[in-house]
Amino acid sequence: MGYINFCSLPYTLHRNGIFYLYFRLSDSRFFKSSLACTEIKRARFLTSRQMFFISLLKLGRIENSQLQTIVRKMRQLTQSDIDEYLLEVQTEIYEEARRTKFEAREASISGDMPIPVDLAKGFSEFAGEHLESAFYNGAKPFTNDHITDYFSAQFDVTGMTNQLMEASVQYDYFLKQWQDARTAFFSKNLKDYDAIVQSLKPLTPLTPLTPLTPSVPIYITVPTADDSNSESQLTLVEAWRDFVAFTAKKKKWTLKTQKDNEANFKFIKFALGEKTRVISITKGNIKDMLDNVVK
Repeated sequence: MGYINFCSLPYTLHRNGIFYLYFRLSDSRFFKSSLACTEIKRARFLTSRQMFFISLLKLGRIENSQLQTIVRKMRQLTQSDIDEYLLEVQTEIYEEARRTKFEAREASISGDMPIPVDLAKGFSEFAGEHLESAFYNGAKPFTNDHITDYFSAQFDVTGMTNQLMEASVQYDYFLKQWQDARTAFFSKNLKDYDAIVQSLKPLTPLTPLTPLTPSVPIYITVPTADDSNSESQLTLVEAWRDFVAFTAKKKKWTLKTQKDNEANFKFIKFALGEKTRVISITKGNIKDMLDNVVK
């Protein structure tokens, strides 16, 4: 059981109106880091999200400084975080729209039949109309649940309901433009296709230095094994890349499936460490991680 003070929250200290994450380590030292909040409800929320990482620190799997960083990262969602995410979304959808003209050739090279023009046009028209209808009838945006779940898993989203709603509408709008671009292309209206693709192009291109999502590198300490078997040397991130490549040969993910899977893997990588070798991950590691998701 962690340190319990008069506010009755486990692993928490309340001093001078501020809540702190506070608990004793196995060597009798104490961990202390400000939660930067004054309300007990928010302190309880933030502390509950730290429980998995508290366990990792106590087990010696992460360092004190890493948990300090995690505590700082798990903060209130800001408009800047949303804007960065939407820039990432816009960039990805722009690339998808731009690559429409390469699809037939890529399919032929891979030994598949290009999708019939009328079928492709019909699908993009249907998808575009479905997305467009919500802009006028007040229906919940298509991406609303995804946006809410995505940010709720990483931030305290209290008081950001309207901002998340606007973000999901903007996401839907990008998707609508993408379908409009495809409809124009398969209608052989290349002038409109080029204009729509150009309108999707981000004004501020993403660079390798642009933080797409808050991330903290956590590398779990694992024993080093002298094993020449290449499969046993696979790291978590390498195994993920192989899985994506293998899956792509079978069936291309939809954009939504891709976003959901990437968001899930970001948490797995965040929790277990991207450089962790696959064979060193135990059932206990996975159970702890899943328990944390449920909480």
